Amino acid sequence: MLNHLMLALLLVSPVAVAAPASAPAPAAQNSVTEAKAVALAPLLELLRERPQDVALSVYRVSPGQPLPEPLLAHNAAQPMPLASSFKIVVLAAYAQAVAAGELDPQQPVTLAEWESFYVLQDSGAHAAALKSLDIPADAFGRAQDGARTVPLDTLARAMIQLSDNAATDLILSRLGRARVEAAVQRLGISGQEPPAPVSGVFAAWSSPNAAELLALTPAQRADRFWHEAAQVAAWPSRRQPTRIVFTALRRDAALDRQLQNAAFPAGTTADYARLMAGVLGADTGQPGTGQFSSDELAVMRRHLGWLTEVSPKNAAAYSAIYLKGGSLQHGVLTHNYAMTPSQGPNAGQSVAVSLFFRNLSPDQYEAAQQTLNEWMLLLAFDPAAQAAVQQALR
Repeated sequence: MLNHLMLALLLVSPVAVAAPASAPAPAAQNSVTEAKAVALAPLLELLRERPQDVALSVYRVSPGQPLPEPLLAHNAAQPMPLASSFKIVVLAAYAQAVAAGELDPQQPVTLAEWESFYVLQDSGAHAAALKSLDIPADAFGRAQDGARTVPLDTLARAMIQLSDNAATDLILSRLGRARVEAAVQRLGISGQEPPAPVSGVFAAWSSPNAAELLALTPAQRADRFWHEAAQVAAWPSRRQPTRIVFTALRRDAALDRQLQNAAFPAGTTADYARLMAGVLGADTGQPGTGQFSSDELAVMRRHLGWLTEVSPKNAAAYSAIYLKGGSLQHGVLTHNYAMTPSQGPNAGQSVAVSLFFRNLSPDQYEAAQQTLNEWMLLLAFDPAAQAAVQQALR
């Protein structure tokens, strides 16, 4: 699953977009400019030709106030494969456990424990995490000194900032399945399929009977994924690079495409945009659930808000940026932004956006990757682009 560090560093562009829809605008701003039209064209084509494979939700956010009706919504309640976006829910469960004193964020974790869930297949995310900590690694991205320790909270940061799958699975193992699923219930995200360890997902997809996963319910698939992850952690032979590479070479690409688009834990843009709005401080109004406590919110913001720490331009342009996305190479892209610009015509306007795709062709996938950041920003802040999207959906 792709980590979105380089994509996210493009976020500074919203200061240049048009005024919000609620503000008076000159006539010249009421149509999409040529440059924006070029950027939007692939998204509008997807909305017209493959509307069932696109979902989006856009909310204006007033911290401390209930969320209004969405500014834009399409397939908002349709579960879509989440890729690494599901790590937002893992982070929320982690934040709840830390705030409740059930997990110590400073608890030492050995690198060997962390890598007990490392099965490559992460676009170099784990190797990047080790590099960011100045930890020497071998050619496969594995730490040379497994006895070295890092705080548990360092893994939470690697999970969100670099999309490290092994870090995600270690945190899931510390939380336990019951606590994660209880967190989902408390968050009120009714469209969420049961989260599961990524190493277990990949192991199940690599098994000889992988096609059977397509006929299982989400809960049954989660049973399989959690079981496989436990086996990966328990048996070092399951993590051997040569075995992983050899298995990958034998996999059926057509089946892989089906699995990625139909057998990864799914969720909805409505749920994820509302979660991101909650990180901005909105009252999401979920019945029977509490808002993030101040302690939980501090954990969520610290990790989802990493971009302003590494990008001075974004830190200058925004008073708040929280983001997480993900991808699967056979046509799945998901992304979630919550942001408040501090400069430009949209200064002080808080917005949460979630945009999910599935079943993209290779060309569509490449085009979407290249333009996703701009699409998110236009959907958030540009009235003409919003109108063009609404027109494409009619």
